[in-house]
Order: sequence, then C-alpha cells, then structure tokens
Amino acid sequence: MGQIITFYSYKGGVGRTMALANIAVLLAQWRYKILIADWDLEAPGLEYFFKDYLNLEAVTQQKGIIDLLNHVSNNESEQHPKWRDCLINVSLPDIKEGTLQLITAGKRDEMYFNKVRNLDVNTFYIEKNGGIFVENLRNEWKEAYDFVLIDSRTGITDYGGICTIQLPDILALLFTAMEQSLKGIIELTKKAFTARQKLPVDRLRLVSIPIPSKFDTQKEFEISQEWLNRFASELKGLYADWLPRSFKRRDILEITKIPYVPYFSFGEKLAVLEQGTNDPVGLGYAYETLAAMLANNLEYLELLKDDRDLYIWKASKKEAEGKSGIFISYSHKDEVWKDRLVSHLGVLQQEVFLDVWDDRRIGAGEDWYQKIKETLIRARVAVLLVSADFLTSKFIRSEEIPSLLERMDREELRIYPVILKPCAWKHVKWFARMNLRPKDGKPISSGNVHQIDADLATIADEVAAIIESKTPKTLLETSSIDPQKIPQEYKDWVREYYSTISYDQLAKKGEVLPVQLLEVYIPLETANPFHKAEMLRMSKARGEESRLVLKDELEGEADLKEPATIDLEALLGREDCILLRGKAGMGKTTLIKHLANTITGGSCQSSLRDYLPVMVFLKDFWLVYREEMTKSRGKISFEPLLKAYLEKIKCPLNLAVISYFLQHNRALFMFDGLDEIPEGIRDDLVELIADFQFENKGNRFLITGRPHGIAGRPHERFGKYLCEIEYLDDQRINEFIRKWFRAVSGKATGLADTTAEDMISDIVFHEHVSVFTQNPLLLAAVCVLYLAGGRIPEQRADLYDRIVENLLWRRFHDPAEPEKVDEVREFLMLLAFEMQNKNLKTFEVGDGLDVLKRISIKKDNEQANEYQRRIKHLFDEIEPNCGLFNRLSGGEIEFTHLTFQEFMAAKQIVYMDLDYNEFLVNDWWAETILLYTGLLSLEMRKRSNNVVDAILNTKQEDEKIKRRLWLLGSRALRDFQPSIRDDHVVALARKKLYDLIDSNASLEERFEAGEIVGVLGDLRIKVDNLDMVLVKEGKFMRGSSEDDAFSREKPQREIYLDDFMIGKYPVTNEEFKEFVDDGGYKRKEFWTLEGWQWREENEIYEPEYLHDRKWNAKNFPVVGISWFEAEAYANWLSKRTGHRYRLPTEAEWEKAARGTNGFKYPWGEHFDNNLCNSFESGLFRTSPVGIFPKDKSPYGCFDMAGNVWEWCSDWYGADYYVNSSDRNPKGPSDGANRVVRGGSWYARAGGCRSAYRSYGDPRDRADNLGFRFLQEL
Repeated sequence: MGQIITFYSYKGGVGRTMALANIAVLLAQWRYKILIADWDLEAPGLEYFFKDYLNLEAVTQQKGIIDLLNHVSNNESEQHPKWRDCLINVSLPDIKEGTLQLITAGKRDEMYFNKVRNLDVNTFYIEKNGGIFVENLRNEWKEAYDFVLIDSRTGITDYGGICTIQLPDILALLFTAMEQSLKGIIELTKKAFTARQKLPVDRLRLVSIPIPSKFDTQKEFEISQEWLNRFASELKGLYADWLPRSFKRRDILEITKIPYVPYFSFGEKLAVLEQGTNDPVGLGYAYETLAAMLANNLEYLELLKDDRDLYIWKASKKEAEGKSGIFISYSHKDEVWKDRLVSHLGVLQQEVFLDVWDDRRIGAGEDWYQKIKETLIRARVAVLLVSADFLTSKFIRSEEIPSLLERMDREELRIYPVILKPCAWKHVKWFARMNLRPKDGKPISSGNVHQIDADLATIADEVAAIIESKTPKTLLETSSIDPQKIPQEYKDWVREYYSTISYDQLAKKGEVLPVQLLEVYIPLETANPFHKAEMLRMSKARGEESRLVLKDELEGEADLKEPATIDLEALLGREDCILLRGKAGMGKTTLIKHLANTITGGSCQSSLRDYLPVMVFLKDFWLVYREEMTKSRGKISFEPLLKAYLEKIKCPLNLAVISYFLQHNRALFMFDGLDEIPEGIRDDLVELIADFQFENKGNRFLITGRPHGIAGRPHERFGKYLCEIEYLDDQRINEFIRKWFRAVSGKATGLADTTAEDMISDIVFHEHVSVFTQNPLLLAAVCVLYLAGGRIPEQRADLYDRIVENLLWRRFHDPAEPEKVDEVREFLMLLAFEMQNKNLKTFEVGDGLDVLKRISIKKDNEQANEYQRRIKHLFDEIEPNCGLFNRLSGGEIEFTHLTFQEFMAAKQIVYMDLDYNEFLVNDWWAETILLYTGLLSLEMRKRSNNVVDAILNTKQEDEKIKRRLWLLGSRALRDFQPSIRDDHVVALARKKLYDLIDSNASLEERFEAGEIVGVLGDLRIKVDNLDMVLVKEGKFMRGSSEDDAFSREKPQREIYLDDFMIGKYPVTNEEFKEFVDDGGYKRKEFWTLEGWQWREENEIYEPEYLHDRKWNAKNFPVVGISWFEAEAYANWLSKRTGHRYRLPTEAEWEKAARGTNGFKYPWGEHFDNNLCNSFESGLFRTSPVGIFPKDKSPYGCFDMAGNVWEWCSDWYGADYYVNSSDRNPKGPSDGANRVVRGGSWYARAGGCRSAYRSYGDPRDRADNLGFRFLQEL
C-alpha cells in the first residue's frame, strides 16, 4: 500500500507547492508511481510547475478535485465520479519506469469559483455520505500509487480538513521564520491529531514532518541559529513518533530546512531539473533529502546523517537492481508448488541480497515476452520446477531453456532443476549436465507434508548459498566506497591523451601547435526527438482536427519548449542510448573525447555529472576481439573482452570500478567507429555490444559510425536510437572560426578576431566552400590554410593537397637532403594505399617499417644492420613529425583522420597510374575514388571527366550497384569546379540522376540524386519560364463527403473552373533568388500597401532561410516565405515575363491536385508514405522537387501532397463551402488568415489529403511553408 502525504502551510508564499512538485519529480525519477493532487481549491495552479511538459490550455479544462466533490454533493443518487478520468500524465526527463500523474483542482471555467464557494462540507459529509467517498478514494489511491502528494489549502478551512485529517498518513508542514507561520502549523497539528482520533475508521497516528522553508542561513547566520533553536524547542511534540532518540531535533532541522534561493522566487520552476541536486546549498539538494526521507519511510535516519549519498541511493529504488535474481521457470499448472517455494525463498529475501522473480510479476499492459527475456538475461540462478507439464511446455522448451543453457555455458548462471512430480525427466539429455534436487531423484510431491517443507527449505538454503557466494557486498557493507567517484588516475589519463587537438598549423619553427579541445569545441546537434514528441503531444491535446492545421504547426512553435535541434550531449543526458550516424569529419570522435574530458573534469551537462565515461574505440577493439577469439576458439562474452582491451591500451580503469558504476546506472559507454570494424566480424561485435547494452539498461550508451558502418546489423539492433549529426549552421561555423583563431593566436586576440571576421566574410562570397565548412574537420582545415595563406582553396582535393604539402615541406625540407620530402610523401601514399587495400585503420610499427623499406631501398655499400638503423631512424622522424599520424596508447598508429588516409591512397592511385576500376564496387573505397577524381581534375581535366564518364556508363547489371555507381560518379562531378566539368559529362550525369529518381530506388538514393542534380543544374527548373501544366476548364468535385472528414471540407459539391495553367513544381530557391537578386525586396511597385508596410516594419530583405544550407538548395522549395512575399514575387515575375502569374485559389489548387475523379490523394485513394514527403516518410525536412515520381496528380503536378504547405490566394473561412459560388469561387471577401493546402514534411497523412483545408497568418514565414504559381490564360 502506498503513502499519502499532505503538504500544508498556514501561510502562503512559503514554497509549499514548489516543494511538492520537485519532490514528486524526484520520486518519479526513482521509479515510484506518483500521484499529485491540487487540493488548494481557492488558489489552484499546481500544473504550472509542469507547464513545459503539458498543454496548459487542455489541462485547465480537465475535471479535477472540485468536480469530484461537487458531483457527490449535488448527485447523491448517481454513481460516484471516476477519479481516473481526471488523471493527467506528466512526461518528464529521466522518468523511465516511474509514473507521475496529476489531478488538478478542477475544470477552470466560469463556474469554477462558484463551485468552490458553494461547496458545503457539512452537507458533503452528513447528508451526502461524503466521508465514504473520501475513504474509498483514499484506499484506491493507496492501492494504485506508491506515493500520493496532496497540495493543501493554507490556513484552517473545512474542506482543507479532508486532506489534513482523513486522507494523509504524513503531514509535511512547511513554515517560515515568522510567528504566524510557526504558530499556525502548531495549531493545525493539534486540531488534526484530535480530529483524527474521532474518525469512524481505524487509522494510525498521524505523522508530521516540520520543514523550515525559505530559510536563509548565509546573510543572517546568528539570527537563523536562534530561530532553529526555537523551532527545535516548540516543535518537540511533532518529532516523537519518528525521530530516533540518538538524533537531536536541532540536527534534523538542519537537514530538512529548505534554503532561500532568490532566483527560484520568480515563476514556477523545477529546481531539481534546472539546477540539479548536487549543490549542498541549492534547492534541489534539499528537495532530494526530503524525497529520500519519504521514500525511506522516515527510517535509516542515522545513515542519512553519516552517509547521505548512500541514504539517497537506498531511497532511489536502485538497491533492488543490485540484487542477484532468481528466475523460477514452471508450468502454470504447477503454480501452487511455485508459490510454496517462493514462500521459503521469501524468508531469505530479507537477509540475503536476492530478488525472486516469476512471471506473475509482469504488470498489466507490459510486454510479457520482453520482460521474461530481460529477466532471463539478468538472473544468476534459475530454478526449474520439473513436471510432465513443464517438459511439454512449448514456450519453456523453445524460449526459456535455450537462453538459460547458453548463459550456463558462459558461466553466467546456475541452473537448479527440482523434480516436482513424476515425469520422464531422465530422457531429457541436458539434465545430465546438472545436479538435480532432491538428490535421490524422487519427486518432491511424493513426500508427506513435513517432508515437502523440509525439501523446499533445503532447496532455499542451497540457492541462498549459491547466491551468497556470487553476490557482491551490499553498499551498507562497503560504504567507504563512493559509487560516484571516478578514479583520479583515470582522470589524469583522459586529460593526458584526449584533451588536445593537434591542428596541422605550423608555427615559425615548424612544430605542430596543439590546441586545447575545450577551447575550440562547438556543440554538435541532431534533430530533437523530444521536439517531435512535443508536437505530437500538443496535436493530440488539441484534437485530431487541429493536429493537422497549419496554424497549429506555426503558432504552436511559440508554445514549444523543445527546440527543433538539440545538443547531442544534452540529448545523451536524457536518452539511455544513441546510435549516432555522421559522415567523415563530422566530429563523432571529438564528441566522445569532449564528453570524457568534461565528465571527468566536472564541467559536463548536469544530467551526466558523476557518470563514468568509458571510451571504446572500435578500430582497436576489433583487433582485441580477433586475438581473444583465437585464444578461446569459442564464444566470448563482453566483459573479458573489455578487460583485454583496457589492458592493451593501458587504460588505468579496471572492471571493478566499471562494474560499480554499471550497478548504479552511472556508466556512460561510448563505442566509436562502427565503420572501422571489418565487415566480416562487425555483426558479431554488434551483437556483443547489443547484449551488453541490454543487460545494463539504465546506463547510457553512445555508438557512432559512418552511414555504411551503421547499415545492416547495427541498424537492426539499435535503429530505434538512431540520430544524425546536423551539418554546422552559419552560427556554429562562425563560432568555430572565432574560437579557432583565438585558440591558436596566443595573446594576439585582436589580430585573431580580425582574421576570423575576414574569413567569415570570404566564406559568404565563396559558395563552393560550403562543402568544406559544414563539418568540423574540413572547417578546421580551411582555417589552417587561411591562417597560412589568406585564401580559401577552391576544391576539396586541392584543400587536402595543400594541407599535406604544407606539412611535408615545412617539416622535412632540408637542402642537404633534397629528396627527403618526396621520400616521405611516397611513403605516406604507399602506406595509406596498403592500409586501404587491407581494410585497416591502424598499423603496427613493424608494418610501417616494411612499407618504408619499399620506398627507401638499401644502398649498394650499406650493411644490413646500418640499413635497419637508417630505416628505423627515418620512421622515428616521420611518425611524430609528419602531423598526419596519431600514436595510440596501445602502440598502434593511425592517420589523424580516415579522410587523410583515403586522400593519400588516392594520391597513390594517381602517382602509380593504377586502375581505379578494381576498387569501384567496394564501398570502402568510395571516398578514395572521389578524392582520386578530384586530384585528377586539378591538372588533368579531360582525364578526370573521362573517369566520371566511365563510372556513369557502368556495365553493371545489378540494379543496386548500378545506382550506387551513378551516385558515385555524380558526386565526383559535383566536387569538380564548374569550369572543369565537361558539358557532355554533366548531361550524362543528369540523365542518370533523372533515371534514378524515376526508378524504384530508395528514398535516400532519390533524395541524394535530387540534391546533386540541383548542384549540377536542374533542367526542370526554368527561372523565367516556369514549368506549367494545363488544367482544362470544367467541373470537379470539391470537398469531402466522408463521415470522418472535417466540417470545413463540407459540403462536397461540383465546382466549375475556367482553363488555367499551374506550376508543375513548387517554386524553388533558384527561381525565387532571381527576385531577390533583382532587388525585388526594395521595389515597392511589386508589393501591396499592407505587404510593403509589413516588410518595412519588420526589416525584411530576403527569405527567412536564404542562407541556411538545410533549406536553401537550388532545387528545393523556397520556404520561409510569407503570403506577402509570394504575392510580390508573382507581380515581379509577371512584369518580367509578360505572363500573368498569381497564387491559385484553393479551388484551383484542389482541382489540380485531385483531378476530376476526386482522388483522396494526388495519386489515388490510399496513402503511401513512399509517395510523398510527409511526417511518415521520416525525412523531417524539405526535399528536392519532383523526387517522388509516383505522386503526380492527374494533371502531372508533383509535390502536391507533402514537402511544403502552399499558399493560396483566398482568405480562409471555415464555413465558406456552405454558401460559396459554384463557378470560379474566389474565397471570402476578407478575413484574418490565408488558405494553405497540401500538407508538408511535418504534416501527417490526413493533412496531405487533397481536400484538406488549412490556413496561416499571411505574415507567417515557416520552414514548412512555400507556394506554387498559377498562370492565367
């Protein structure tokens, strides 16, 4: 049964409700089931503390306490109301297995305060039997929840007595250092104790906890001490029932007092989330102490005084996680016998650190199969109750037994078979491997009552002995160990090896200039899953209809507390697992190193504080795996593999420390580089990692890789956790540049700032540099060259070439040895090529020496030992000084980034004139091929184009490989400078890309094809002559007749429209940019009076996302365009071309979308998420126009479902269809909003229906809002 705690204060303003809300959050995070009830009926508002996680408008319309009470008072003959219908779920961060639900004071309509005023408690109790209702409510709440926290009214009121006398088990009394406040709680408790004794039901004595609140001990220390002494004296009677005699009242007051923190006096805040709980003088710390006292039922208070961390840990329901599990496998026909065994084992649960589990512990609604699977993995002992029913159970034989036997073989679990009833167990082969009980093989059921109990007791003792031999000491026995303390030697190791980045910039003397990682690091972002969830939550709260309305999509953004993108480190503090996908150089490894540094250094996100970061670099880990597999010649588990890995890299972290953090759900495992594991063993390692992650749920996991490394098994096992690194936006690019120049400048910060601003300006005028600036590695490389030469390279291969040549010349140029630079370069090229050929990311020193010998051959008169010494000396010079290598702590060496290895391999192919064709089909070589063609284009234009031509003209018959090569060749061409591209090769690439878009290729392939064709020049986009389709005059069926259609779509009726032409595609960025470049935003003649006034007042000079690479690709729909801007562009284009362009009416738009057959969607009657860019497609951004070839409307229009909402010319009227004209309707004569149609990348299927009507403020400029034009005939 749960506990009911009422939070009471005699006076307002003491922080009572804030304390309740924060304590509730902590208890829910600790996996308790929590209900909070707002009984402060005259001043309601508990829900405002959770405003960031609730739709307040919907919440205030939900029935609550006053409605429950009034229903009883006014409807004696009717059935009591259902309190469960009043529940509101509160979804907060880090609430996994816990529950937090809210019942508000009541529906906040115009009758609310009348209900409160008219509530007569005497009538309620005496005439309406309200006491029975309250008692039933109390019993049901205690049955359903671990804790019910009630926010009571201040003062002494009649209905307040319900929650201070009848309902609670505990009174939490909050008061301040004021006479009224102190005297008030003393008076209240006296009355409550007296009234409690008169209740007509049995009830334990009411327990009270005095809590001094808003107590400032810092500024007026002496005065505060006087008040504490007074509290201890006057509140003496309130401690008698629960405070140990050894505990002084003065000491408990020091522990329970809530400090005064001015910041939290403004607004309703959850300090435990915003501030955390680690600051001893913070509110969160105080609330955590109080929450733990409640969770521990006011027990173990000596432990609270001696070891608060351990006390908190015990309260947080993590103790059970450390218990050794006993799994009982049995047939349900033998349940009586199972219960008898559990009774014997249950006696031991209090003394032995164990947890007995059987499938009756599966809660209603839980995934029973998954729950059993999880328990099978965690159990240390399995007891099998063997009978004929057990042996013939299909589920036990096929699901439970194989898993148990596998874990037994790995020595992770003991199986304990108990012969329950006579059966043919001797014919079951796997029993021969075990010691059965009873030892004589006689079934337990064959004995008498006393013998059966003796046998079961013996079995319980033996199981306990097994457990005790394997169970680590409890925390109470090892309290000297701090479960949250990271070993200092590990902190030092992280700082030594992972705190700097050696950017390849040379000082005057030619040495590498290391930069502190923390000085230049910029946060990496990903799409925020909580933003999506919040949008869905808001949509559901507002109802199905408004969920699809554009206005909710736009105006709802202002109510959203979750941003569209989120810092990955912040997300990792909220999610247990992230599978992070990012292309080369996107900063995956740097993110992991940054996390390790900030966590061990104490400067991390508050949600990750006190975690143990464990870095596992898979490029090294797989080598250890291979070695261990060779030794064991059998299946290997993760733990010994991790141990061998840590030893190999000389990491001062042992398994005991890691196990401790794992046990307390405070480990952060970071696996870097799935793509760096050879394909042949990648699946096996992924399975190991997946099992380890599954066994250690509650800890955190970050797994990274390039796209090709994540495809396949990694995606199968971890796909639900997938996140993609967002490209750097302009703000973060500029932030990085400024940080970088300051970091390398030393004290010359003025010069650094000037250089940084110069580079930022140069980037704006060099669009081709965007490929270099969208990821941190390439951006750093551009900074290096800019600092050295004051110019930006024109191409990626050129960029790498300049970086490498700069390094080699500065570090190895020696007039006495003129060939040395060439020798080093050839060594690096051959080494990289050999590593690529062998699918390696690291090499041993011996391998490097062997390669170097192939470059620097033995001289004629050179002795063998002299030659060996010379090679070793040369290697020792190259390895630390070339700036392209990292030596790992285990002794292996790697290129500083895989991209440099790929580039040097590409140089080798060019240098040796190797046949690139043998590498084309292998994905591993894709980046090298792109760099190879890029290098060719620098000096061999014709040959580079010929190579691309040959790749595009592949003879491959396999359709998937053929499409991949088309994309590879097209990517290579995209990387060429426009002046280098041969026209016929560009034309060929376009053709292949158009063919790919029109094929059955995946959405990802079509999306990339659309992107590339936009760079090469999309011939479908005609700036001065928009591609239009003809819609013939005649009738069509407008609106919807379906029962589930919205009223604004009805009635359905025939509408006649004259001939018109409409855009085949939405207007693109390339088309709209002509208007911008031609001064369209400065020419008043194209704007309406209202539009021009809006533009001037808001200083609008260009589309909202003109410079944002996520939205501004040439052949993507232009977004961030208001209705006024679309109208001005129409006027400009009309004048420029001599044709009359305008926005279509919604009737014209709908006919163009659905045709005369009245299709539900442009392509037909049934939705298919492969046919349009809607929420269901999962792109969550705009897409190149026309990449959904099967979504064409009957007239040949693309993207009329999804991608972007499209402005129409009409004013919006919800009931316009009722009285509209049936011939060329133009919409209402006026209004506040304009019609939008077609859905968007963020709209669901219903919003993409051709008949669906939505609207937006004509000033809206959202990233899901565009338009297409109509041309009048």
